Parts: sequence; structure tokens; C-alpha cells
Amino acid sequence: MKKIVCLLIMLSLSQCKEEPKGKPVAFAEACGGKYYAKEVKGLYEGERIAIPGYLSVSGMLLQNDTINLDLYETPDRKGKSITVSVRTHGGKNAIDKLAKTYQEGDLKIHTATGETLGSKDKVIIHAEHIGSPLGEPSCLFKVFIIEKG
Repeated sequence: MKKIVCLLIMLSLSQCKEEPKGKPVAFAEACGGKYYAKEVKGLYEGERIAIPGYLSVSGMLLQNDTINLDLYETPDRKGKSITVSVRTHGGKNAIDKLAKTYQEGDLKIHTATGETLGSKDKVIIHAEHIGSPLGEPSCLFKVFIIEKG
């Protein structure tokens, strides 16, 4: 009986793995193609990278379990952006779902440590490029970890 209990404890602990963090890269490097997902046996695999920036709600709002947000290098949200897919369950490493009518200040970002940030706070996202079966390059990343920048 003790062996079974020990085995169950070991199995449950092995399921609590922490998400791996990404390799830090400069904002401008993220969409340069070097970190784009590669097709491997019909699946797309990308290197996990860490990109600093400021999250913003894009003009088109489609959300289910995830939502695409824009990541900007500067807080004024000018210049180029990177599209990132973020979970909307409201827990760690996700955002709260947005109402149909929203303002930029309604964005509530939850970090890996449980801290709640807003659209004016700098973040570091740990993400992987999402490959395109069409072979066309797109700068879209799936977010796994959100940290305060």
C-alpha cells in the first residue's frame, strides 16, 4: 500500500512541470524568420523565445479560448507590432475576456506569478511561432508565459 501511495505522489508531482522559458531576443529579431516554426513530419515546431513589449488590443476582436493581441516595442504603440495569441481564461499567463465594447484600459493581463498588469505595463512574453501550412510567412506567436517586464 505504501508503494502505491508513493507512486501516486511521484506521478502527481511529475505533472506539475513548469513551462520552459524562451531565449531572450530583441523585438526586431522576433519576426526576422530565424525563429519561425519549421515543418517536421507534418507538424510545425518553433523555438521558444522571450520578447519584451507592450500588449494592446488590435482593431479586430475575435475571442474564444484565445485572442490575438498586438505586442509593441514601445508604450506609445507606434511602429511595427507582433501578433500574439493569448489565452482568455483569466488565470495565470492569460488575460480576462473583453466585453464587446471595451477600451484599452480594460485589458487585464495575468502573469505567471499571478500579478495583474494593464496595457501600459511592460511585459515579457515567452512564445513560439505558429507555422503556416500555406508556406506564407506570418509573424504570429502563441504565448505560453507572461512576465512583468
